[in-house]
This record gives sequence, C-alpha cells and structure tokens, in this order.
Amino acid sequence: MVLAARGTLRERFRAETRDAILGAAERALGQHGARGAKMEVIAKAAGIAVGTLYNYFADRQELIDALLEQRRSELIGRLDAVLERSANEAFERRLEAFFEAALAHFREHREFIALLVNDELSSGQSSRWTMARALRARAEQLTESGVGAGLLRVADRATYPHVLVGLLKGLIETALESDDVEVASTLIEPAVRCFLHGALAEKERAA
Repeated sequence: MVLAARGTLRERFRAETRDAILGAAERALGQHGARGAKMEVIAKAAGIAVGTLYNYFADRQELIDALLEQRRSELIGRLDAVLERSANEAFERRLEAFFEAALAHFREHREFIALLVNDELSSGQSSRWTMARALRARAEQLTESGVGAGLLRVADRATYPHVLVGLLKGLIETALESDDVEVASTLIEPAVRCFLHGALAEKERAA
C-alpha cells in the first residue's frame, strides 16, 4: 500500500514537472522565437538543469510536439465543453459561444499560436491534419444542430464545417495583425451574421 502511494506521488510529481516544462517552453518560444528557444533556454525558464530536461524529452522537437498536443487537447476540450453547455440554446448563440471559446484559447496562447500560423514550428503535416480534423468535427457537430433545427440548408451540410473553421482562422489571423488582443472578439457578431445570412446587403436579399 505504501509502495503504491509512493508510486502515485512520483507519477504525479513527474506529470506536474512535465506540465511546468511545457509551460516554460511556451514562454521561451514567445520570448525568444522558434530559433532562439533552445533546450538550454527552455531549461533555464523552467528552473531545471538541461540534463533533467532531457529526462523528460529526448530532443527539442519531441518537446514541441508534446506542447502542440497539449494545447490542441485543451482547445478541443474547451470546444466540447461549450458545445455541451450550449446544447439547449439558440443556434446563433451557440455559434457565438463556439467562436468565443476558441478565441479565449487564442488569447491565452497568442505568441505560441502566432508561431504556428507563421509556420515557424516544424510540427509536421500529420499534426496539422489531426488539429484540422478535430476542429472540423466540432464544427460539424455544431452545424448539424443547425441543420436539424431547420436553420441551415440540408443540401449544403458538408460545406458548413469548412466555412465555420475558415471564419475562425480568419478571426485569429485578424487578431494576430493587431496589437489589440480583443479585436477578434469585435468580429464575432459580424462573422456569425455572415455565416447565417450571407454577405449580401439586406435590400439585395429581399429583392
């Protein structure tokens, strides 16, 4: 029983240390850039010896891949939670909540996401595909509820997830181009309106 408890404590300590290293790696990447955030820099930011760092990650790419996976899992978990919480709300409000959750994640990890968007981290094509597929799956879940409610056209249901993810990427790129971290939030309402009603002016739609 004591040995089991010790094993549990050791595993918890190792998991917490690993998370601390990943957080330090993200800070180092944001401060020094993809090229400057070497293992020595990350170890210093984490407050550990370089040798200890290598006990957790074989090399820098393995560390970055682990950071990518952790942030991806956090984002997907966040989207899953908001989709569940908003299940009984109006579809328009669900769309807003979807964007809000994704942008909240962006604000918390702005520098790191900027490196990803600018293709400065060699994350590999498979990692990007996994992320894109996961986002589209949540967007599909959301848009299918709109189809089921009769608010979206059945014939176009396969296109909606791609459009929704495209709008989200556009909001993030807009935010990266501005020093105002809240600028993308001001575009949520227009993005939702455009998704639901199209780009035509009201008088043109009525014609």
